[in-house]
Amino acid sequence: MTNLNINLTNKYEMGNSTVYDYDITLNQNKIGYAEVVTDDDYNVINDIYIEDNYQNKGFGTMSIKEIVKEFGEIILAPTNEDNQRLYERLGEEASGGNLPEIDQGYGIYEIY
Repeated sequence: MTNLNINLTNKYEMGNSTVYDYDITLNQNKIGYAEVVTDDDYNVINDIYIEDNYQNKGFGTMSIKEIVKEFGEIILAPTNEDNQRLYERLGEEASGGNLPEIDQGYGIYEIY
């Protein structure tokens, strides 16, 4: 049985936003990190990283799902086709409305 945890390591204000830094641990060993930026309108995973030898094993998916539990809704902007396939599988492509300008050429996805 694996014991994946998302541990808040730092929280600070940046302009009108709040930034949350997390360590991602598996059986008490750090295997990655995530940064979530929130404001009055959005919760955005600004960065998420899983160490190479732990990738493609579901830990990124589990980590994102844990973050969604905490914030309720998360917006992600993939930086490559691999990210895009993952975010597409977890949520839906966001469209219209007052979306943040974070599209890096692969769309913007919402996960609930």
